[in-house]
Amino acid sequence: MGTVIHNTSDKLQNKDQFSDLNLADITKLGLAFAKREMPLEFRLNIETKNPNQQTAALNKLDWTFYIDDIEMTQGNTSQRIEIPANGGVNDLPLNINVDLFRVLSGESKDAIINFALNLSGQGNEPSRVTVKAKPTVVVAGRSVDYPGYITINNEFGSGSPSQ
Repeated sequence: MGTVIHNTSDKLQNKDQFSDLNLADITKLGLAFAKREMPLEFRLNIETKNPNQQTAALNKLDWTFYIDDIEMTQGNTSQRIEIPANGGVNDLPLNINVDLFRVLSGESKDAIINFALNLSGQGNEPSRVTVKAKPTVVVAGRSVDYPGYITINNEFGSGSPSQ
């Protein structure tokens, strides 16, 4: 699972680490903090594989997104994704929109610092990213919900294998 950051024009763009921020960027962050808002928007691409001998298709997905076991947001997508047969691969994009100030307001100082440091690429311990997903597929013209949630885990930040 990998991530690609997509920002709108008035947001911070192309910033991979804290050292990439200039005075204007830091001012934007300060103003957001003063308004008690810290929006984070990005696209999370989940790599899907199909070991079957026929093309597989995902028609709907209900999901919940966590970082370090903290529920960040949840949503669903009804974008049809086809995965080619015989080990074929395709990305399933999830658009994530989170107000970090609201989500992290009840968390410990250590959790918030670790999260912020890992987002900036400066953390000493990796953060865990988890998506709990419940797919729906169409079989013989009928929608069939998966009977539970699939848990997808990955780590990012200092020392993680997926950096």
